[in-house]
Amino acid sequence: MPFYRTALRRGVFSLLEVAVVLVVLAVVATIVGPRVSRAAATARRPSLAHEHLLTGQLRMMRHAIDEYAADHHGRHPEGAADQVVRQLTEYSDGIGHTSPTRTRRHRLGPYLREIPAIPVGPARGKTTLALPDQPLRDVAWVYDPTTGHVRPAAADLPEHDPLLHHVPERP
Repeated sequence: MPFYRTALRRGVFSLLEVAVVLVVLAVVATIVGPRVSRAAATARRPSLAHEHLLTGQLRMMRHAIDEYAADHHGRHPEGAADQVVRQLTEYSDGIGHTSPTRTRRHRLGPYLREIPAIPVGPARGKTTLALPDQPLRDVAWVYDPTTGHVRPAAADLPEHDPLLHHVPERP
């Protein structure tokens, strides 16, 4: 009778069979282990998706301000906060006067369809914009017209993301 039949009857495995099973388990663990640990870290930190969304919206806001400045001879949107919002979301002329419709005079822009809602912080879901000298209660974005810099108004943002706190140099 062959050896493997007697081994099965006795319920005994050879040393070689045990070694092969251990090697296969080790290979599977090296492949699956890092993915499981990354998934566990992401599950412990649910705000990661919101941080990525915030970073994308901040880039979009900064790009719109840069486009406005390029079309308006280097001048950033200026005036009161509601005027800045109109300059970014409506048509404008070369000196910044706005119109909700495109005309022969108001042919620049709009640079944003709407001010994006902020996904984190106490003003989560709001689209409000304020200037640095205004009260920041329930404000989503803070815009400095002298530098053209926009930032989230929330004070409890992650410190590790340089995009959220970096003030880009303007030419």
